[in-house]
Amino acid sequence: MTKRLHGIVLTIVLFIMVTMISVGYAVLTDTLNVSGEVFAEGKPYRGVYIKAVEVVSTNSADNIYTGYILPTNHEVIADASRSGGSVTYKITVHNNTDVTYWYVGAQCVPEQNQNSLISANGGISVITKDHIDDSYRSFNEEDWVPAQTERDFYVIYSYGANAQGACHTLINFHFDIRLDAVHDEFLAVLNNVKSPNSYEEFKEVFEQEYAQNRDVSISTESHPEVFAALFEDLMVNIDGVERQASVVIRRENLDKDPSSGDDYDRNGPKGCEYTLYITVESLIPGTQPTVYAISYSQGASGMGDHWYQVGELYEGTANVNADGSIDYNSWTAKHKTYEIADGITYLVGAPNGDQYDIMKTMEQLISAEDQDIFNAIDNTNIFKKTYDIIQKHQGATDPAVEGLRKAFEEASIFYVNHNNGQEFKVVRNKYTRAEIIYALKNIQKALDYYAQAYSG
Repeated sequence: MTKRLHGIVLTIVLFIMVTMISVGYAVLTDTLNVSGEVFAEGKPYRGVYIKAVEVVSTNSADNIYTGYILPTNHEVIADASRSGGSVTYKITVHNNTDVTYWYVGAQCVPEQNQNSLISANGGISVITKDHIDDSYRSFNEEDWVPAQTERDFYVIYSYGANAQGACHTLINFHFDIRLDAVHDEFLAVLNNVKSPNSYEEFKEVFEQEYAQNRDVSISTESHPEVFAALFEDLMVNIDGVERQASVVIRRENLDKDPSSGDDYDRNGPKGCEYTLYITVESLIPGTQPTVYAISYSQGASGMGDHWYQVGELYEGTANVNADGSIDYNSWTAKHKTYEIADGITYLVGAPNGDQYDIMKTMEQLISAEDQDIFNAIDNTNIFKKTYDIIQKHQGATDPAVEGLRKAFEEASIFYVNHNNGQEFKVVRNKYTRAEIIYALKNIQKALDYYAQAYSG
């Protein structure tokens, strides 16, 4: 089985430069390039990396040297002639992956001794901003770099009374993936039709498991040899802490629609969706850790033949099997309110409520039509707002507008444009709530990114 999986790599790699434990400063310097892009051993860096650094302005500081050390380390040498001196830089980062990376924060690199001046009383303060004229730390943990996108931010180094003379600092502007990036990477595997690393090779793992054991799932615990080939690493950032994730992938018909999903070749279930069950808690038999779940399908009417997400990353609990794996059959959604977009919310797992609010299983969550949500979408005019922004920026090619245009076009099967953009209505009785939710969340995320890009 491992041989069949050779070459299938779902890369969920976090490039952690917080402590630089295994790579010394002198070694990192070998990859330094202040004039353009360079990668160690000639290989493209996978993740977010600094592409360019520019000095924007200086105040009572000279003899400035600046460079960068991949992936996101900014090296600065500057002479502050008096207290209150400062240097402002524009840093351009590039995300060459298919998942979103979020900004974690500015972190000192221990190998640079003068980093002790950072944030010290009378030392050096470092402030990151989304726009140069912002009056506060506006580039923070709520900011992100979309997949395959560049983004600029500004850094101001201010020198206090104890940081006079030539100060040499090395700061890591750290970016990381969040839990939802796990499923983004998995979706890329499902839609990879090129050999080797193809979806067909991945699918064959389930074919073999079903033929031999009638199993419709694989997990990090019960199938370690499969996951060793499938996942290079599975660490995710939860509230700033790196944690090992445990995953179950289930392939089974959840929406009762035989025309969507895919089929087992050997007299197995038809119309199967893939569902990921993910936890970062300890898997102790007899316990019920928090387990996140998300599903994927393909082939529904109007959705094309590619795999797409249905619903969102739902939070729930599940039992732990005797072998230490997640018991997906016991998964139950937690009582929680989810926000889709523009203030549109819906309730899951409520003790009491309407027929949609009380739903607790993945089968229920991805099959509901939920007219209440469709009415709410109509009333918020989110489609019209997006349409108006795109019309305003016709011909623009920057990432913020392009991302919004793409999200709007991908959602086009879910709405009808009336009177040349004066009104938009959700298509009724054709799609489920789960199918439209992902499209709406993508639009909202694109709107948020657009608001950041055009707020200054």
